[in-house]
Amino acid sequence: MRTVVEGVIEAESDAVSTYQELVDLAEDADDPVTEDLAAELLADEEEHLVEFEGFLASPEK
Repeated sequence: MRTVVEGVIEAESDAVSTYQELVDLAEDADDPVTEDLAAELLADEEEHLVEFEGFLASPEK
């Protein structure tokens, strides 16, 4: 189970990096629509990352 959670954390971390890059690029391009959409997706992925990191911090049953 731990290995699965670690894999999900890696995927979520990659998604966070990708969406952060997209936010930055959209801001640089003065594209507020794309920036807002990417920011929403980024927030979702950051929530997922925190949630799965919490699974690792929890004692195993």
